[in-house]
Amino acid sequence: MSTLLQRTLSLLLRFLLAALAAVFALSLLAAGVVVALFVVLRALLTGRRPALWETWRVVRSRQGRWRPTAAADGAAARTGVRRPAADDVTDVEARDIPRS
Repeated sequence: MSTLLQRTLSLLLRFLLAALAAVFALSLLAAGVVVALFVVLRALLTGRRPALWETWRVVRSRQGRWRPTAAADGAAARTGVRRPAADDVTDVEARDIPRS
């Protein structure tokens, strides 16, 4: 009889933990939806894009600068922009900066 009671309690505990996990996941989802609605409504009311899109645009534009592609090299060749060669080194004269 005690094994039947232990199995029943174990099964109930598993269901309870699964229900709590589902409630937690749904609350995170609901919080995300509320935040997304707030951002969209604020953007509509102020007429400005959310900062996330501006940040993403800046990040994407900077990525292209650091990872040249074949298209970027071809565009540079068409516009006449010369890329410095690997052995093209400019020497500078070092100088001390006075403390202020």
